[in-house]
Amino acid sequence: MGIVRMSKGGTTAPEVLSGRLERVHALAATSEWLFVGRMDWASDGGSLFRIPLTGGEPEMLLPDGWVYDLEVDGEQVCWSDSGTFSGPAGQQVDDQNGRVGRSGPGGTEVLFQGLVGSPAGIALDAVSLYWADYQGGAVVGTPKAGGPAEVVAEVIVPRDVVVAAEGTYITRDQTSDITIVPTGSQELSCLASLPAGVRGDPAQISLSSEFVYVLTVERGESVGAIVRARRPRGE
Repeated sequence: MGIVRMSKGGTTAPEVLSGRLERVHALAATSEWLFVGRMDWASDGGSLFRIPLTGGEPEMLLPDGWVYDLEVDGEQVCWSDSGTFSGPAGQQVDDQNGRVGRSGPGGTEVLFQGLVGSPAGIALDAVSLYWADYQGGAVVGTPKAGGPAEVVAEVIVPRDVVVAAEGTYITRDQTSDITIVPTGSQELSCLASLPAGVRGDPAQISLSSEFVYVLTVERGESVGAIVRARRPRGE
């Protein structure tokens, strides 16, 4: 598996940045670095790396774990580690090993460990960091400047989270709903349901100015779909 890049306008040929990383699960770029999250089930080479955008060898930042998601915050990257595997793919995640942290010019810092369940998707707004605790059944938030973690909403098997002015969007396993916790509420509501015939559960989520985009994934299968729903008006 390799990592390549090309200009946004597509005017240059793709360029290989790294061809040595396997089981890559997440990417995020700052002005100088590309951060790479891996599913390092067997602790065989590290779970979080950074690569200079000018090219060069990957630098390991975390020696093990399963880095599920990355989010850029200025020149830092916040990350979620869902937990280390005690064996090969297919065994259960150790939900006591979950971590949430950040990496940047000042080094790598673990913000929470051991009591965060199994963090999956993460999100940022101007003041807070949020993550979906898959095993614990909650979306959790904490101030970026430091402070205690607090439950934003109780949600069964949440996968991903995005925060916007109108509320917190959440995807969940074992459901066909695209959900939101409106701003000022802790109650989960259904924004839209997946169209008939779409296979898989809602997984990753992203926003444009008008729409919510959701990637569905069917467990154990290489199938899925990308669907969208219109964001609530008045945001």
